[in-house]
Formats: sequence, structure tokens, C-alpha cells
Amino acid sequence: MIAAHDLCFRYAAASRPALDGVTFSVPSGSIALLCGANGSGKSTLLRLLSGLLRPDSGSLRITRCALVMQDADRQILGSTVCEDMLIPWPRPTDAQREKARALASSFGLDPDADARRLSGGQKRSLCIASALMAAPETLLLDEPSSSLDYPSCRRLVKCLRDLRDRGMTILLSTHDPALFDPAMRDGDSMLVLQNGELCALLPRCGAGNAIREHPEWGVRPWA
Repeated sequence: MIAAHDLCFRYAAASRPALDGVTFSVPSGSIALLCGANGSGKSTLLRLLSGLLRPDSGSLRITRCALVMQDADRQILGSTVCEDMLIPWPRPTDAQREKARALASSFGLDPDADARRLSGGQKRSLCIASALMAAPETLLLDEPSSSLDYPSCRRLVKCLRDLRDRGMTILLSTHDPALFDPAMRDGDSMLVLQNGELCALLPRCGAGNAIREHPEWGVRPWA
């Protein structure tokens, strides 16, 4: 689960806060989409939730989490796909090796492939698979569909739906809510940030109409 109350954060020398008084909650076992134009505060909020940044004020609670950042190259350290997924375990067990290989294959990756020679989409898939190795209770994803081709997007959506069905809480930022709608239930939600403020907290049902009525939010509408 995720609960944030009156979160505020300003980068050094910035003229205005990156986040200003953000309050919301995401129940356990649900998916929430984090939307908004570039610069609205989406990545900052995910970094605060993951512990990479500390809020200037406000409070937050979150179950054990993993963050997949937007820049995959900053997260890949191993020479092969499998080695990268096993970095937290210097002496992995046979069970961990088997889990890593199975996870890699489920994302369409060759476990023995050179991680540095993967395509942009494959690198992003590797980062998501690596995050799942630690069995987080909450998964934070910053623009996870960026650089993914259509088959990879379909695998990602199915993976998120399966993880949610097993009780994982998922918060992901996206410019394309329609892509992830098939993974969501009616009780799931969409958060819209604008200039660092939470301007809307929408249920899945009816979110599309609200998006079309507010083009100033900078969110791509869908049918």
C-alpha cells in the first residue's frame, strides 16, 4: 500500500516546488496510474516514494518497494542478463539462478545475452525483471512502456495484471493511460499531477471522460 500526506519537495535553486502538498493513497493489491505533462512532478514523486529523495515536509508510508527508473542504462550493471538480475546476491543459490532465468524468459529476454548490447526496450524489460527478483510488495515504474515495441508492451501489461492479481501494489507513471487500462480493475485509480500539485484523483471508470474535458492536464485521451 501507499499513503502520502501533504508531501512537499523543492530542488535546490528551483524557483518553485517540484511537489506541493500532495496527498493520496493507493490500496494494497491495486494499480494506480500517475499522469501529467512533462515536468509535472511524476518522477520526483516516485523517487520520494522509493527513498531516493527525502521530502521537505509531509509524510508517507509504503510497503517494501522497488523502483524502475526511466533511464534503463543507469540501472544495468551486470555483463549478462542473468548476472544483472543476480547482482544483489553475490553467491546466488540454484533456486535464485532458476528464478532469474525464468523471469528473463517471461520478458522475452535471453538470460545469457550481453546486457550492454540489448535494445532500449530490452534494457527496460531487464530492469523490470530485475526489480521483481527481490519480490517487492509495491512496484514503482517510471514510464515503463518507453522504448517498448507492441509485443513487449503486451507482455508488460499481462505481467502487471498477474502481479496485481497476486496482491502486489503498482504505481506507474505514463503518458498513455489507454495502454494500461486492460491491466486495471474498476476500483483502480488515476492520479493527475499539474505543476507539482495533485489536481485530480480519478477512478478508472470515468477517467477517460475527465481527461478529455481537461486538455490542460497534458494527458493523452482515449476512447
